[in-house]
Amino acid sequence: MATPFPIVNNKDTRHDFSCYLQSLKTADQCLGALLDELDSQGLAGDTVVMFTTDHGISFPNMKCTLKDSGTGVALFIRHPDIGRGSSDALVSHIDVFPTICDMLGLKKPDWLQGASLLPLMRGSAEKVHDYIFSEVTYHAAYEPMRSVRTDRLKLIRLFARDRRKPFVNIGDHQAKDWFLSSPLPGIEAERDYLYDLVADPAEEINVARLPQYEEEYRRLCAVLEEWMESTGDPLLHGDIELQPGQIANRPDAKTPHEPTYDRDGNPVTAKDLLEAFCRASGESHD
Repeated sequence: MATPFPIVNNKDTRHDFSCYLQSLKTADQCLGALLDELDSQGLAGDTVVMFTTDHGISFPNMKCTLKDSGTGVALFIRHPDIGRGSSDALVSHIDVFPTICDMLGLKKPDWLQGASLLPLMRGSAEKVHDYIFSEVTYHAAYEPMRSVRTDRLKLIRLFARDRRKPFVNIGDHQAKDWFLSSPLPGIEAERDYLYDLVADPAEEINVARLPQYEEEYRRLCAVLEEWMESTGDPLLHGDIELQPGQIANRPDAKTPHEPTYDRDGNPVTAKDLLEAFCRASGESHD
C-alpha cells in the first residue's frame, strides 16, 4: 500500500500511514457501536447525531497549512426527520451552532456567525456560503496565517516576519523526519499563495503573480481583508503576542517536547502553569 500524496512513499512512512488508517478504523467502529446502541434502545428517532474532527491529517504539508489537506474535516449529521444526502457545498465549523439552533427552534444570538446547514440537508439549497475562511495563529509555535476559499480558488496569506515554516508545528512522526531530511522545507515562503483548486487541487502551483489571475487575486485579497476587519482580527495591528498564562515553543524548535516560553521569554512548562493555577485556587493538582 502506497502512501497518498503529498507523503513520500517508503517503508517508514507507509508504517505511519497504516497507523493512521487503523485509527480511522477504530473511530468508525466506535461510531457504529454508538449508532447500533441508539437503534437497540429505540432512541434513533429522537436523536440527532453529529460527528466531526478538528483538522486534517497530521502529516507534512497537511495540518497547520490551511491547504485543503489540513482544513478538510469529516462532518456527518444524522437527523431523524431530515434527509441524509451528501453535499459538496462549502461549510465550516462555525455553521454547527446555527444549525443546532434551527434544529431546536432556538433564536440565534445577534453575534452568531455561520449559516444553518438545514437547507443543504433538506436539499432546498445548493450552497450556504460563497466564501469560507480559515486561520492559524499559534499552534505549538507562532505561525500566523489566514485564508479565504471559494469553490474554485483559495488565497492563503502568511503574516509572520520570518516566513520559514516552524517545524515544531508539524506532528512528530517518521514522515516528518523524512520531510526534514531535505533542505526544501527550510526555504522562506512567499507572503501570498493563490491556488486554482479546479486545475490544481493538490495546491502545488502558486498563481498569485500570474496576470491571468490578477483580477481574482485582487478580489480575494479584498474579501480576506474585509473579513479580518469585520471580525476584529488583531493581526491587522501587528504581531499577536502571548497573553499572561499562555506558553508556546520558539519558532525554531523542532519538536513540541523542546522547552516552552511565556510572553517574557521565560521557560515555562504546562506543569508550571497548572501548579500556579492550583496555588491561586487553593486546590491540589495531584
